Order: sequence, then structure tokens, then C-alpha cells
Amino acid sequence: RHDNMKNGDESDLDCGGSCTPCADGEACNGGGDCIGGNCNGGVCEPGNQVTLDPANCAPAMVGVDAAFAGAIMDNCGCHGGGSGGLQFSDAASFKAVTVNVDATNADMKRITPGNIDASYILYKLHGQQDKVPGGGGKQMPLGGSQLSDDKLCLMINWVKSIK
Repeated sequence: RHDNMKNGDESDLDCGGSCTPCADGEACNGGGDCIGGNCNGGVCEPGNQVTLDPANCAPAMVGVDAAFAGAIMDNCGCHGGGSGGLQFSDAASFKAVTVNVDATNADMKRITPGNIDASYILYKLHGQQDKVPGGGGKQMPLGGSQLSDDKLCLMINWVKSIK
């Protein structure tokens, strides 16, 4: 709440946590606390310092059901058992554990609605996770075979379609 005090789960004065995101230079605990989505060393920094080099996709409106059925369901079975701290079994549970949820090991949301450059899962799917502050590990899906461009495009267009 805006009361000119740092309280509750706010990371700085009247911002962060469940309050509105903080401006550059203010304190943060993660990317979600910052307007630009970039928390570095506990301080908000300008966002969009990293950009995804995405598959070349024709724009399309894609819902979570289509993205899950077309790209996730048959390729991400490890997460049915909670691999990597991410567990889902259907489109609704996939959306619930990814959209506006902080990534476990990167300073970015797993999926940021409408913003492919601030959606860590897309970096992992493209093998570009090392670009993201705090990011790393193996490309998804595990096993070395990148999703085909049509499946990557389903995911990109789904993220762009989320409001």
C-alpha cells in the first residue's frame, strides 16, 4: 500500500512484493519487484538488458490450451513429476506455475505476459538461458533436441497473446 513506509513484503518504500514494481535504483528481491524486470544485487536496474533471439514466427493469437497441446504436452513430461521445481500436468496447471511466477534460478519471470524478452522459459527453450542474469543450466527440453520452430512459435505467440 502507498503509505510512505516500507512494510509487508515490499522491497523498498511503497514498491516491490505485492505492491507496485519499483523504479530503477530502488531495492528489490527479484525481477518482479522492478518496473524493468531486472533486479541485480538487490537493486532495480533498467530492464530489457537481454533480448531473446527468437525463431522467426508469423504473428498469431495462441491460447494456453493450444500452446500446451502443441509444444509442451509431449515434450516436457519430466515436469509431471516436478523436475526442476516446476510441476504441471495440464494447460491450466502449466499456466499457473509459469505466468508471472519468478524463475527459480534466474532474475526474470518464468513467463511475463506479452513480453518474450522477459520470459525465462523462452530463453531455456531457445538455448539462450546464459544471456539472462542468474540464468544457466541445460536447454529445455532435456535430452538435447530443441523444439522445432513451429513449436517454438506456438510458445512465442502464446506469450505475446497473454494479456
